[in-house]
Amino acid sequence: MVMLPSRHISAPAYAKVNLHLWVGPRRDDGYHTIASIFQLIDLADTVSLTLHPSPDLAIRCNPLQGVDPEHNTLVAAARLFCGQTGRVGTVDIQCEKRIPLQAGLGGGSSDAATVLRLLNEACGNPLDQKALLDLGARVGSDVPFFLGTSAVAYVRGRGELLEPLQAREDLYALVVMPVDKGVSTSRAFADLDALREQGQGIPQTPDGTSLAARYAEKVSKWDFFNNFRPVMGELAPLYDQLDALVAQTVGCFGTVSGSGASYCIVAESQRTIGIIKTKIERISHYVCLYCIKCLHRGHSGDTVSL
Repeated sequence: MVMLPSRHISAPAYAKVNLHLWVGPRRDDGYHTIASIFQLIDLADTVSLTLHPSPDLAIRCNPLQGVDPEHNTLVAAARLFCGQTGRVGTVDIQCEKRIPLQAGLGGGSSDAATVLRLLNEACGNPLDQKALLDLGARVGSDVPFFLGTSAVAYVRGRGELLEPLQAREDLYALVVMPVDKGVSTSRAFADLDALREQGQGIPQTPDGTSLAARYAEKVSKWDFFNNFRPVMGELAPLYDQLDALVAQTVGCFGTVSGSGASYCIVAESQRTIGIIKTKIERISHYVCLYCIKCLHRGHSGDTVSL
């Protein structure tokens, strides 16, 4: 066993949006194969670790509203890292949440990935990139993307297979989050499985090369889709309104992110985002709006450097 160093470190944990999300049939292991484009955005939590050497392992995290302490991904990530690398000591985790819960934005996965990255750096990088990605996949399906080196990727398997894409520098976005209307990922998968059992077929998805080519096109030409859209239940009327607004506004694209509940609108112009933000404010007071930038290599300062 090796004791943890005495350190205090912190880093932002950035969210993602799914610009495209195809969901395959349920696999024998209980997971679903996906084909998706993950895009990193500059909405972020802040994760801080305080480490102390000790002969025993103790991991603590500040209480997070809406997060079951028994299923806290930050604690799970720290425990897996220490077990994998033979580290012992005290790990105090503080997470300042800004990414909404049950939004389809990957907040819990990004937080866990940030814990793994910070612990690895603090301990002198005992895990290489592949080992870190493998460990991340054990924490959660989306975690490897947040441990990757690209701000946008074609994601396959259950989320652990990544193909980096050429990130764009001209994408702005608006994330629309219904107030107090989170969507459980497990429930969304169950509802989608039930719908398909009733006879709805599974659509085909373009391959990675085709999706990469479409991502590089004008946003107005995007024809990405999300298989969860038909199982959004009580949120469907809101999404119908948002779809209509997007269709009426030149130069933008809109989609549910992940399994919901957030809806993401992307454009190549901040002015376009401002126009559609004003339209949404006129039709609904029951949403939170986040004006964001899609990240790319070279961001720095209050965003990210990859």
